[in-house]
Amino acid sequence: MSHITDQYLENHFDSHLDRIREFVAQPTISTQDIGILDGAWMLRRYLKEAGFPEVELVDTPGYPGVWASIDVGAPKTIASYGFYDSRPVGDRPWTYRPFSAALVAHPEHGRVIIGRGASSPKGPLVSWINALEAMIKTGSLPVNVMLLFEGEEIKGSPHYPAMFEAYRERLATADAAFTGGMTQAGSGAVSVNLGFRGFLVLELRVSGARWGRGPNQKPLHSSLKNVVDSPPSRLANVLASLTDAQGAPRLEGIDDPILPPSAEDLSLIDDLLGRFGEGGVAGAVGLGSIPALGDLTGRELLMSYLYSPSVNINGLYSGYTGPGTEVFTVPEVATARMDLRLPPGLTCEHTLKCLREHLDDHGFEDVEIEVLADHDWSRTPVDSEIVRAVVDSYRARDLDPTIWPYKGGGGPWSLYRSELGMPLMNGAGLGGGGLRDAGDEYLIVDGNEKVAGIVESQKSQIDIVERFANM
Repeated sequence: MSHITDQYLENHFDSHLDRIREFVAQPTISTQDIGILDGAWMLRRYLKEAGFPEVELVDTPGYPGVWASIDVGAPKTIASYGFYDSRPVGDRPWTYRPFSAALVAHPEHGRVIIGRGASSPKGPLVSWINALEAMIKTGSLPVNVMLLFEGEEIKGSPHYPAMFEAYRERLATADAAFTGGMTQAGSGAVSVNLGFRGFLVLELRVSGARWGRGPNQKPLHSSLKNVVDSPPSRLANVLASLTDAQGAPRLEGIDDPILPPSAEDLSLIDDLLGRFGEGGVAGAVGLGSIPALGDLTGRELLMSYLYSPSVNINGLYSGYTGPGTEVFTVPEVATARMDLRLPPGLTCEHTLKCLREHLDDHGFEDVEIEVLADHDWSRTPVDSEIVRAVVDSYRARDLDPTIWPYKGGGGPWSLYRSELGMPLMNGAGLGGGGLRDAGDEYLIVDGNEKVAGIVESQKSQIDIVERFANM
């Protein structure tokens, strides 16, 4: 029945494009408390317009989620994760205003929409809603659908697990977790990611009050530094103790639960090496020309990337950081924002236990750990029906997808696999964009012979859903 939905998408191209542009023009920056509630209400409206009979905002202690459901009496059901908050605008140069959703000519891809969040997450998310609308309005939706979107992904998804638990019984009836996406590289290449590493976000805090040393209620003048202890200096010692010179965690016992690569994983790794070559792995994992830690290459680099834990310092803050704060001080508090990426087998709970024991064993009992977000790992078998539907859809379009056993990222979407046991494909489909971390972020509208435009992207998402339904 794809020809019916194809015609619908072509007939509604202008209104669907306007919907994407409207959403890109709405700031939704969770880390800066800008526009999130308005964005949630816009998504609610889009889902109602698309034909979902059940749509509601989901209250959380932070920003609201959005739930939608439609039951067409189909034998199979999919659950779908999504998020609608975007990165901050940043200080990168912008040729166009970041929330103008300007429609401009691109030298390679025809027309594009420019705006923060255009390529991730807003353009792909609304395109997925448009694709679902085409199936609903033409009476050809072959699966039941449940959607649970969040507005805090950029903050580490602190409240998604609670939303997930609120709908757990209903979500557990799904046969697969799938979200349509726009995932082509500029070359037109596509990839399939079977697994996600664990993701633990936390802050380490040293305060004079808990330490019992140094300033405890307010900063002291820095002329006293030679006769007083310093929380920032103590935090530096804490951080130095966490990793060795090569960046490997020094947390005793952290490696114990890590699972070795399965036979399926090793076969996929051989395929990756055959595809990229020893010298191409750095580019494939996203390093580009940046030297790898320890100058690793080829198989060693892949194995370290996929199966080793990492301890990363996102940011450090203490004392004077700008106007409004006393200068020339010994600060009373110092904080490190960190994230840890955890390979298969290693849970957030075990990692936190190792971290706490490490701090205590090294005389840092006073150092506070505040967990901001914790999401465990997941892995979907390559022969799962939803994976086969994605791979078959790409190959039917003469695309040979790169299949990864894991990728470095992770998040709450793994709950669908780790908690409910269902196969997970978080984002698949043609189309794409670029510069999501820079100025002039864009979403491809028309496309070219390599990268699909919006309509072809939505058609590919529908094709995946239909292939899954018919398996």
